[in-house]
Amino acid sequence: MKEITVEQFELENDLEEGSILRNNSQFKLFLDHNRAFWLPKTFDYSNIKKLDLSFFLNNNHTVDRSLDIGAGIGFSSSVLSDISNTIDAWEIGTIAFDCLTANFDNAVKTYAVGKTFNKHHVAITDWNLHSTEILEFEDDYTKNSVLSNSSSGFSDINSKKNYTLVKQQTVDSYEYNNIGIINIDTNGYELKVLEGAKETITNCKPFITMSLNESLLNIYGNKIQEVNSLLNQLNYFEVSSGIYTSKQ
Repeated sequence: MKEITVEQFELENDLEEGSILRNNSQFKLFLDHNRAFWLPKTFDYSNIKKLDLSFFLNNNHTVDRSLDIGAGIGFSSSVLSDISNTIDAWEIGTIAFDCLTANFDNAVKTYAVGKTFNKHHVAITDWNLHSTEILEFEDDYTKNSVLSNSSSGFSDINSKKNYTLVKQQTVDSYEYNNIGIINIDTNGYELKVLEGAKETITNCKPFITMSLNESLLNIYGNKIQEVNSLLNQLNYFEVSSGIYTSKQ
């Protein structure tokens, strides 16, 4: 990635002025190959986890719709657009969501013309709730923690220095019927996301991509063994590193 000026990006892509972050000094524009991404000015782009689609590309596998849960600034959504016609992305961080919105706008004007990006400022969990609190860490805008009372299963965070309210929903509540891939990057909240997506997974049998971390799962009182047990109940197995598919 290399930092570029907005003027340079607009000139090279024959774009008119108009990005929602164009005149906002809190953000900067980076170029990754032919894709431009807005990032918070203080964010270290080396922290971005890049989604590896080599398994799908090597097998010439494309899908109609992909879900990107915990989308951050939209980098994984950008990658998913290489093999998906429609990408639905969820991000609870307010600053990351601003970048996500601007980055989707760049995408449909440049490298992803004809693709559809749908953004949701909603927390994907295992039950539906009108609103819940989230806390955004100032040192890493891709990591956000959901706050709620202990009865809902979220981690108890004492500090509420930088938080907002978002709606809380399950994947199943969207009633999708054409899902090919579910990418989950929720920093330990994977089990709750999967529990709220069981009907969708059973009906659509999508590929599931995620990287599990025991210490992050422990924050929410979960273990990798529990995730594997649920995947087994759904007749899923790991076909490649971090990629799970249905046995049926």
